[in-house]
Amino acid sequence: MTQHSEPFDLSTVDALIFDLGGVILPLAYQSTIEGLGALLKRDAREIYQETSQEHWFDRFEIGQCSAAAFRAELREHSHNPEPISDADLDQAWNAVLGHIPDAHLELLAQLTLHKRIFLLSNTNSIHLAQFELHYAERHLESHGPFSAFFEQDYYSHRLGLRKPDPNAFLHITQTHELEPTRTLFIDDNEYNVSSARALGLWAVLHPRNAPLRESLALGSLAGR
Repeated sequence: MTQHSEPFDLSTVDALIFDLGGVILPLAYQSTIEGLGALLKRDAREIYQETSQEHWFDRFEIGQCSAAAFRAELREHSHNPEPISDADLDQAWNAVLGHIPDAHLELLAQLTLHKRIFLLSNTNSIHLAQFELHYAERHLESHGPFSAFFEQDYYSHRLGLRKPDPNAFLHITQTHELEPTRTLFIDDNEYNVSSARALGLWAVLHPRNAPLRESLALGSLAGR
């Protein structure tokens, strides 16, 4: 099947599928690595990095273990002889999450007027709860619910699939009857982008935490 990459013409695209972390929402992996390291009294990079992680992190991201079970795994891998509270674990785990720039929300609002917009995020219940809290505090009054920007928002722990599994992309394209050659996927992970391209989608590798506008050719938002 044809594999698409840059450059592309946004006027030929009917639908866009956005990643959340690193694309819409800035991420700070080092903050969580340092926070977990301080709590667990070990080098947290041995179990968690932005490019690799222990299998139980993946299980948490596809909803195969609960938040309580995930915290239990963290404690099991701790070298800290002292008890660690749920609140402290969550604070360290959530340190990766930044705050959405208003410009990103304004751009999404503009896109929704002309395109079908979807979200596909590898995430977990602890991160999503914190993200929703941050969003409500900063943006709910001015922009409305985050979910309203999308025809459908998909989170891996609810979907039961995580990128780069091709089935995650196929679920969206088949459920919503999207034509892959007229669908654009934007993600900051090269493996996810490669998987999408292999299925025939247009796909852009977004520089992590860069302004969202940089990955879109905004000459024509109206489409055909």
